Amino acid sequence: MADLQQFEDAYDRAEAAYVDALRADLPRAKLMDLAGAVAAAAAEFNTEAYRAFHTASGDDREELDRLTDLTETLGELWTDIHTAYQGLS
Repeated sequence: MADLQQFEDAYDRAEAAYVDALRADLPRAKLMDLAGAVAAAAAEFNTEAYRAFHTASGDDREELDRLTDLTETLGELWTDIHTAYQGLS
């Protein structure tokens, strides 16, 4: 699972950039772009987690099953947030 760390880190960085922009009260267009970046990072993390899940066994497979549930939900959430911003533009 260590190879998933880079995808988790990328997601964390994208999410932190969005939260920082929100706190800085940046324009909606910038927030929309950042939400899209978080959605993309979450989708990539989810894709890689599923890839690892399909080749794993035993305890790793169970842990990856839980992780894919979380990453899928995160991806859907951030896609919805990004889509909401697009609807406001």
